[in-house]
Amino acid sequence: MFPLNRNRRLRQSPAVRALVRETSLSPADFIAPIFVVEGRQVREEIPSMPNYYRLSLDLVSAEVKSLWSLGIKSVLVFVKVPDALKDNRGKEAINPQGLMQRAVAEIKSTCPEMS
Repeated sequence: MFPLNRNRRLRQSPAVRALVRETSLSPADFIAPIFVVEGRQVREEIPSMPNYYRLSLDLVSAEVKSLWSLGIKSVLVFVKVPDALKDNRGKEAINPQGLMQRAVAEIKSTCPEMS
């Protein structure tokens, strides 16, 4: 019975363990966050997230290429919108020339297959 006898026959060798495992992760399964800010040649560290940076649009393409070369196929874009552009209706979110729209266009022009 179970409490007295714990069958471990499926864990005897690496080949069998690989055959019966439930989950396998690869870099293509991950989503990397990209933080975007207005400006040129801006790379400011986010204080609450060590080794994560807010990047200007001109630096985003290099970051996306680096992520793609590592096998990461998806990004999640966060933009820092100036307070002056924020309102109760969220007009900046639908602005065709907004920072989010330009960031997505830059990412898609760099790596069209990036999602």
